[in-house]
Amino acid sequence: LMNRNDAVRWFKDVVPKLADLLLRLPELLEIHYRGVDDSKTETGLRLLESQHAGLVLLSKELIAALLVCSLFCLYPDTNRGFKLLQPINFDNLFRYLYESLHSNQEHKIKCIVHYFDRICSDIPTGNVSYERKVLLLSKNNQSEPDFWSNSTLPLSRFEVVSSGFIEDQCAEALEVDFANKYIGGGALSRGCLQEEIRFMINPELIVSMLFLPAMGDNETIEIIGSERYSSHAGYASSFRFSGDFTGRSRKTRIVAMDALCFPGAKQYKVEYLLRECNKALCGFSTTTASPSIGVATGNWGCGAFGGDPQLKAMIQWMAASESSRPSVAYHTLGVKELGRLEEVVKWIGDREWGVGDVWVVVKEYCGKRWKGETVDDDLFRWMMDMI
Repeated sequence: LMNRNDAVRWFKDVVPKLADLLLRLPELLEIHYRGVDDSKTETGLRLLESQHAGLVLLSKELIAALLVCSLFCLYPDTNRGFKLLQPINFDNLFRYLYESLHSNQEHKIKCIVHYFDRICSDIPTGNVSYERKVLLLSKNNQSEPDFWSNSTLPLSRFEVVSSGFIEDQCAEALEVDFANKYIGGGALSRGCLQEEIRFMINPELIVSMLFLPAMGDNETIEIIGSERYSSHAGYASSFRFSGDFTGRSRKTRIVAMDALCFPGAKQYKVEYLLRECNKALCGFSTTTASPSIGVATGNWGCGAFGGDPQLKAMIQWMAASESSRPSVAYHTLGVKELGRLEEVVKWIGDREWGVGDVWVVVKEYCGKRWKGETVDDDLFRWMMDMI
């Protein structure tokens, strides 16, 4: 994990500074709550319970101190599972270093070590906000198919991105975290997929696991302002820490959305189609009257979660459009089922379809798949052959 010289420097220089930061935690919390008392809205550190929309705003220095507590395994585990909260200490992260068959666990820890190196040489400034978003399904009847079929909104501009990761794009966007319903997923254990990697290269995301219980079907979590500290290469077993991230600083906006897990054929049933559309709508919606930034996403709920990539692409396009997002940058990551995505997007655009038009066709296709009538056809081929 470290050569001898790095280990000597770590224990001589970094660990004492981390201990000093830890000792400042009471003072940092006092400053935090004093600032909250002066605020017009409630933003203090607290449990953001399920079905209760709310926001926590933390300084990056306080976040660093809270993460030092995780490193030193100081948080009590009692009742966290009962409250639907993930473990927050780093003990399992280190434990699986010795049990893992792959070196990716070592590289996850290298990302964390690098974060602590950075903050000890230069304490970060600024804040990060953590928000539980709740879609009130009864308010606009989103739980009914007619909500989507009656939509007259135009489709957002859709760009197919065939290379690179979501976090590597230059343009400001709402970046999708393909989340577990327990925020962070296996970040602090042996997980190393899209969400876990994002939590390693942006460690300020990890603090969300402290106070955000599992998401319900109508909930997402949006985190604004977390900094990326590490560069990386690879994915899953091939994941590698590749040094300091020196890209230009920007205000990251990340939304954690959990898709159906191993849905199989039921993903084509209308109630689950609605669930996914409304989950994405919750994630992409904003209280701003005119959302100015687009969405950067990809194969949400596919891969390890087993979703249909073509269906998920259409779902996210509809949800982003219904949220009035100006654009979608869709990272295909080489998934072969999306080889015709650009062609399909142009085909839909040439017909000037809106959200309601796409919904009607997708719903019809899903109905046939659920009944087993089109098991040999994919959505794109069926859609283009039907019209």
